[in-house]
Amino acid sequence: MSETKIAEKTDPNSHVEEKKPKPSGKEKCCNFFYNKKAGTVLGRNGGSWARIGIFYLFFYFFLLTFFFAFLFIMLAFLNTSKPYHMGSESLITRTSIGLSVSPGPEKADSSFVAIGSNTMPSMVTNMKKFLEKFNNAASTPCTFSSNTLCQDKIETGPDCSAAQSFGYGSGSPCFAVRLNKIIGWKPVSVFKKGTNTVPKLQTELGTNKIQRIFDGAARDEIENIATALSPSEIEGFLSSVWIRCDGETPADKRHLAGGIKHRPFAGIPHYYFPFNTKDYKAPFVMIQVINPTPNVPISISCKAFADNIEQDETAGIQFQFMVV
Repeated sequence: MSETKIAEKTDPNSHVEEKKPKPSGKEKCCNFFYNKKAGTVLGRNGGSWARIGIFYLFFYFFLLTFFFAFLFIMLAFLNTSKPYHMGSESLITRTSIGLSVSPGPEKADSSFVAIGSNTMPSMVTNMKKFLEKFNNAASTPCTFSSNTLCQDKIETGPDCSAAQSFGYGSGSPCFAVRLNKIIGWKPVSVFKKGTNTVPKLQTELGTNKIQRIFDGAARDEIENIATALSPSEIEGFLSSVWIRCDGETPADKRHLAGGIKHRPFAGIPHYYFPFNTKDYKAPFVMIQVINPTPNVPISISCKAFADNIEQDETAGIQFQFMVV
């Protein structure tokens, strides 16, 4: 038996295997990044890296080609001068036409405008900048009988001029109320079609529809302007977008002793429409608040009127000011 044991110990064909030491965590990490024996980097040999590199090269090339092809197709059909949906197809034109006022409040999250010695210089500067783009008059003066787009110089009157500091120093401040741009939109007259004589206009001014829009003074102003116009001009004049501003509440109206004057008149002529995007300047009406009660915040509500402007609680604009 002892000879057998000796033979097992000395037998070269013995199947006893020596245990290899396990690699440490550091060695495993180093071998993952670069294994010299296996010839791999990050677990892949050169052939594997070549195959995956070629795959992703073609994959990203296809993605870029796909992206730029669709971008080219989209830009080829995209009209950069006007929106795709306009008029009755647009959701915007089926809602209220927005208004904005200049000069506006100093803070974006406020609708309050304080008018006094401290704020007057900045307000005059802002108003001058606003009016600069309107200083170039049309080469041919626009008339109410014009049937094409025509942008004439808007006359603000001597009381709302830069020479008078737009009324901010005299306590009768001026504000520019303008329509927001909606491409392709044209107003529809609130007056009956074919109203082109003063007698027909007088009949229209007596209807409930018109009386709900205009007070007595505004109706008199419209009639006085129409008296000096020809029939074609009367119909064009009545196709204006009418802008009406007044105190928002009865209390506000009591503090507007001198009322509100609209200059040059309480409307934007039809020849300023439709809106377009090439060098277009949104028209406005200048309003002047005559001698409001000082040191009292007063809320003003302005609305635009045309037969295709919906009148709801969100229509128009409301802002608050105080002369100090």
